[in-house]
This record gives sequence, C-alpha cells and structure tokens, in this order.
Amino acid sequence: MLECRSLEVLDLSYNYLDALPSEVFDLSSLSLLLVGYNRLSEVSEERIGRLTNLTRLELQGNRLIAPPAQVWKLWRLQSLVLSGNAISSLNFPSYEGGSEEERVRESVEGKEKGADGDPFKCTSLSLSLSLSLSHTHTHTHIHTIGIMKLDVLELGGNMLRDFPAELFHHLRYLKVLNLSNNYIEMLRPEFGKFSSHQ
Repeated sequence: MLECRSLEVLDLSYNYLDALPSEVFDLSSLSLLLVGYNRLSEVSEERIGRLTNLTRLELQGNRLIAPPAQVWKLWRLQSLVLSGNAISSLNFPSYEGGSEEERVRESVEGKEKGADGDPFKCTSLSLSLSLSLSHTHTHTHIHTIGIMKLDVLELGGNMLRDFPAELFHHLRYLKVLNLSNNYIEMLRPEFGKFSSHQ
C-alpha cells in the first residue's frame, strides 16, 4: 500500500477491522476514506491529522466513544459521517475565557517574549501576526480548528446529550446536521445562528 501514494479513494467498509492499518495514514493524497461498519473503538489522534487532503471521512457503524480530536483540524473536510457509534463526546477543542482575538493575541505575546523575556526577539512574528489579527476568524479557523468547509455532519444513533456551543462558531458552511436518535433533551439558543453564518 505504501506504493499507492496517489490513491485518492479508499473503501474499507463492512470488514472486521479493529484498527486502521498504519499504512493508510501514509496515503497523503486520500480525499475519501470510507471505514464504516467495522469494529473500530478508536482512531489514532496523531495519524489522522496527516490526511490533510480528506474531503469525506466515513466512520459510521463502529464502536467509537469519541471522534479523534485531530479530525476537527482537517480544513478540507466537507463531509464527516459518525452515525451509529457510541459517541457521547465530540472531543472538540474547547477554549475557556476571552474572545478568539484575545486568545490569539495572548499566544502571540508569549511567543514574542521568548525564553529570556525579550519583547524584541520576534519583531517579524509580531508584525505578521498583528496583521492577521484583523482577520482573526480566518486565521484561527484554518490553523487551530480547521473544518471551514464542513457542510455535512452525520451524528445520528449515538449517545450525545448536547451539541458543543464551540462548534456553532466554526461550522459556517454546514448544510446537513443529523442528530437523530441521541439523548438530546433541548437545543442551545446558538442553533439560531446557523442561518446568519451563510
């Protein structure tokens, strides 16, 4: 499989896989990875992040209790299918306190000072990132969260009790959201913001 680096579509659905072969994560050209209806209880956090060209990822009908956190950083991903697992948490990166701009600014300031606290160590870094702060949403989505292009998210048949508020701020192009057959008792007010993202 290592010789098939040009492979763009890999369908391993309806097998008996307990884990994805490590060779799969070396297929850097993959745009479609279909691994539904196997026996996967987890997917390697580190390795899934290598597949930066993925546009569709199918993991339905497995034994996952949470998707790999790195999946939210696959910025080309358009369709994510996680239905029919045992997912109770979406494993989405959460940020406590402050706006996105404040979080980025704090990170920049920390890097600017460097190990010896000299604020003039990284002048070019300061300039480039201060310019990007005027476009904070684009900068942070691409480099820290990704999923800017996700328009289909299938989560039916899991064990979710809530939908993370953080996701509302990043799923700007979402067109299909399936939350059927979960344990959700109420919807957050943020649901009304989906229409304003378009």
